[in-house]
Amino acid sequence: MFKFFSQKAFPIGVEITAKTVRMAQLGLSDGRVTLIAGGSEVLPDGIEPYSGQWQRCIIEAVKSIYSAAPFKSKDVVTVMPSVDVFSKEIKKRLNPGQDAGLALDAEAKKLLPFADNGAMVRHIVLDDNRGPAEEKDILILAAEKFKVERHLAIFEKARLNVKAISVWPIILVNSYVNFFGRRKADADAVVMLINASQADCSVVICRGRSILFARTIPFGINSLNQSMGPEKLTGQIDVCIRYFQNTDRTSTIERILLFANDGAGHGLVQCVLAVAKKHTTVAHIGDVLRAIDNNDLFKRGIDARGAKDDWTTAFGLSLSAEKGWGLEGLIWHR
Repeated sequence: MFKFFSQKAFPIGVEITAKTVRMAQLGLSDGRVTLIAGGSEVLPDGIEPYSGQWQRCIIEAVKSIYSAAPFKSKDVVTVMPSVDVFSKEIKKRLNPGQDAGLALDAEAKKLLPFADNGAMVRHIVLDDNRGPAEEKDILILAAEKFKVERHLAIFEKARLNVKAISVWPIILVNSYVNFFGRRKADADAVVMLINASQADCSVVICRGRSILFARTIPFGINSLNQSMGPEKLTGQIDVCIRYFQNTDRTSTIERILLFANDGAGHGLVQCVLAVAKKHTTVAHIGDVLRAIDNNDLFKRGIDARGAKDDWTTAFGLSLSAEKGWGLEGLIWHR
């Protein structure tokens, strides 16, 4: 009976990409993060994103994964693909008593590369420990309303309950602090997190849960096979470091963590190692699948034998409601 009450299930994290649907539900058991259920399905090639065919394929994939694994609830936290989220860093002084949300929405809508039409806009104040009178670095995140609505409609048709749509910087930090930043010494360490998809690469610099820098690089795993692709990706990661060093002269990046698994391409690893060597810092690979406290993944729905799936996003989504994050202003709620 006491063991039952020591267990807690988090929402199901659902990641939808152009190629794959991944779902994972994590939980706490005696203070350790465990996998409750998970699964993934590959989508057919050549489907137009946000089309009716796209929605139908993903609905069937979500239903199939959910029915094949022992999920404990129907609550979902998901994320818009980073290619569909506009992001831009701005500087603004927020006055005491000012409605930050309204002020930043107005600023953001001047910058949007698409028609407003009810665009979903959120923001993250970077390095929120600065004094109230100081100018803030703020990351604006925005998505077109029709894309968000079609994304949400998938779960309604699959009869799952979307609790929130998270954003990619928080997802990476969730995975870091819960799996690779749990030591006392990690709380004050400044760490660069890197997670590459096929089309782009997300970079976050954080101190514990505090996000200091976040940027999406338009070069991903696919670019590594192109002429000068590795050099371009390495150069863009280096640009992120130099920008951070020029704007935050009080912090030094102590290590780099590449979120990847055993199937990570040699080229991607070499790019990260090259950056680490240039800046004389250490670099590690963080595989969230190896970090969870569960030895029988197959029974939980994940076949890890020779798999190349990167579960960083799905796991980070499931952890979005974990202690430490105030959800207001950081995720899109229904």
